[in-house]
Amino acid sequence: MNLNIRQLRKSQGFTMAELIIVIAILAVLIVYLVRNFGVRADDAKIAMVSNILSKDVPAAFQAFILENNGCLSPDPTTNATNLGNILGGTDNEYTADNTRTGIKLMLDNGVPAGTPWNNANAGNAQPTYDSDYTKWTAEFNTSVGTAGAYLEVEYPLDGAGNIDRAQTILESKLENSSEIHSINGIVAAGGVGRTDIDPAGETAGIVTVRYACS
Repeated sequence: MNLNIRQLRKSQGFTMAELIIVIAILAVLIVYLVRNFGVRADDAKIAMVSNILSKDVPAAFQAFILENNGCLSPDPTTNATNLGNILGGTDNEYTADNTRTGIKLMLDNGVPAGTPWNNANAGNAQPTYDSDYTKWTAEFNTSVGTAGAYLEVEYPLDGAGNIDRAQTILESKLENSSEIHSINGIVAAGGVGRTDIDPAGETAGIVTVRYACS
């Protein structure tokens, strides 16, 4: 008889208390996995941004410098001789507007538009940079007096799971780059001893990077 009772209890499955414990354990595991997956996905995007700012942007800037015979102004009123070499024609013109020039020299030389967190609007078959991207900005500043020429990039981190964490990681990675003058107020390896260029400023949620012309 006792044997039959034990068998009956076994056939009834989990008790309510046991089910609650199992559900609680599963909930903890799900939260951990989701959080861990989110962090790893964010880390991959942070690594992409680090690569863009430490490799793609310097390469684009160097291409501009080579095409322009140095960091001369691409404004046709001040540098008409070299303008044709830069553009290879007159359809797409650089302007005296520093920001437009900075963006153009980056896009023309392969720097990805948008950011890993928010690229082109999927609903637009022909996205435009101004309206369909989370935009970074780039400003090219020519040498004035004793101040050296530089390119400044402001890269927004909107969409990152933890913006403060992303900003801290990027600062740590980029300050060791010899291609970078400064980042968010920190003088990087490439800016040591360069008193002719002030360090890049710092803005919450944005990575601001400066690249010296030479």
